[in-house]
Amino acid sequence: MLDFIDYNSSNTTIITRDDIVEGNISSSDSIENNGKVFGYVNCDGLLSNYGQITGTVNCSNLILRNNSQIFGDCQILFDALLEKNSLIRGDVQCNSIEVNGKIYGNIKANGKVVINSGAEVYGDISASDLCVQNSAVIVGKVKYIFNRL
Repeated sequence: MLDFIDYNSSNTTIITRDDIVEGNISSSDSIENNGKVFGYVNCDGLLSNYGQITGTVNCSNLILRNNSQIFGDCQILFDALLEKNSLIRGDVQCNSIEVNGKIYGNIKANGKVVINSGAEVYGDISASDLCVQNSAVIVGKVKYIFNRL
């Protein structure tokens, strides 16, 4: 997964810490959110969230940084990473996901789901590969998806 924003790209959208966006955002590149967004967020690249998003998220890759939040469903084309103390209140659909924070919603992944130590998932998990570390919490059902070759 791409773990950085290309600040040299003229198409990268940066929302600063004091910004409040009321309305939908769409970008053909990456978005870094440090503020608060109230609306749908659509991004063809990496969405790196340090702030808060209230609305549906649709992106290629997602990194939910420490202490950041999303209140809405997330459609992620490829991979997602939730850092410690991050939160999603909504369903997550992705290729793979690594959870270090909390998710209150269902996870549906075509690939691997990793629930690390201290992470919490309150919802059902569907995945072709699941790794749960000691002291992780899952309150919900787990369904294995068999991928035929």
